Amino acid sequence: MLQGMIKLGLERYSSSQKALVILGAVVVSRDGLVIVGESGGDLDTVAAMTSVAMAAAETAVSEWGFGAISNITMNALQHKVAVVNAGPNALLVASVERRDMTELLPQLEKLGREIEQVLA
Repeated sequence: MLQGMIKLGLERYSSSQKALVILGAVVVSRDGLVIVGESGGDLDTVAAMTSVAMAAAETAVSEWGFGAISNITMNALQHKVAVVNAGPNALLVASVERRDMTELLPQLEKLGREIEQVLA
């Protein structure tokens, strides 16, 4: 059910944004375990490293007193990886072709809230 929800949510957005290519998505626990997903590469490593990246970003932002983080984006040469909250215990990680994330991040955050409801 959760896998289908992720796929539908990403397809819903990518069909309205023809230029967007979503390479994969995975839902991970905040302690670095794969909950569900499909993507290239080793999902266990993706889960572990993205949960560490989010934890590090949250710690840094907390030290500056900026409040909660809603997402982080990692920029590679030709791709981006977005990590968004999916509730207090999970993260949604999506890899996309490199482009402006202004329109995509709100959609991923919305999908993260939907995933939170399923996991609750």
